[in-house]
Amino acid sequence: MGPTGPQGVQGLQGEIGPQGPPGEKGDVGPQGPTGDAGTSVTILGSYGTLVELQQKHPEGKPGDSYLVDSDLYVWSDENSKWVDVGTIKGPKGDAGPQGVRGPKGDIGPVGPQGDQGLQGVAGPKGDIGPTGPAGPVSIPTLFALTFNADDPKNGVTVDPTDRIPLETEIYDEAKIFYVSNVNNTITIMKKGVFKVYFTVQALAYGDGTDQSVISIGFRRLEDPTVYAGNSVWGNKTTPTTIVGQGIINLTYPNQLFELVNLGKYPIRLKSPDVDTLNTQSYFISPLVSIIIEEIK
Repeated sequence: MGPTGPQGVQGLQGEIGPQGPPGEKGDVGPQGPTGDAGTSVTILGSYGTLVELQQKHPEGKPGDSYLVDSDLYVWSDENSKWVDVGTIKGPKGDAGPQGVRGPKGDIGPVGPQGDQGLQGVAGPKGDIGPTGPAGPVSIPTLFALTFNADDPKNGVTVDPTDRIPLETEIYDEAKIFYVSNVNNTITIMKKGVFKVYFTVQALAYGDGTDQSVISIGFRRLEDPTVYAGNSVWGNKTTPTTIVGQGIINLTYPNQLFELVNLGKYPIRLKSPDVDTLNTQSYFISPLVSIIIEEIK
């Protein structure tokens, strides 16, 4: 054999051959180490919110758990807090059978009366009703007079503190006034409010002068209060008209009143002489007239 020549150029790589059959199953490997034991969970209760759970149980023990709504919170020692581990909600159960309606019970005893309720809102104002028929008009009134009966020419003398004479009762339809021409008093027989009006025709008399004050008052017997009165200058020749009026409020019935000469001197009740009047009318005012009307 001759000498070996130089190495030739490497040829092109051939195509990949077909995959061979699988090899035999190898032996089982050695057993791994035992894992740590798991921790059991005990559901101790439920709360509406996590804040309520944290307020009631700021700390727990491993395995402690509570339901908050539908989530399960477990105490974690590693994190020192309650941890949400997910929703725990079983499938909806089937509806139970409808119960049988029991018999109607007896009516219980009546309970105590409740407190009075608030006053309701006032209703709307009603329509105005038709006008009723006019009622009878009747004002209880006394109308008493004193005429110049005893001595028309000279008149009637009334001394100081004496009562003015009352001779005739003219009108008292309601029968609540009584005039005594013996005692010269007027009795008001019911309580109420009354208006008093009087006029007196009188001359000044007995003071030795041409003029003096004539003072007349209407008052309750033995009571210095004058309910209606007046004081005017009078003379000895021409009668003066004294007018008084006032209001009486009676709180109890059957009270007696008098019309009194309150002046210092006597007076003479007298009307003007008809013979001296320059008139074609023959009308003379009464010496005294008293009107008492019930107001209410």
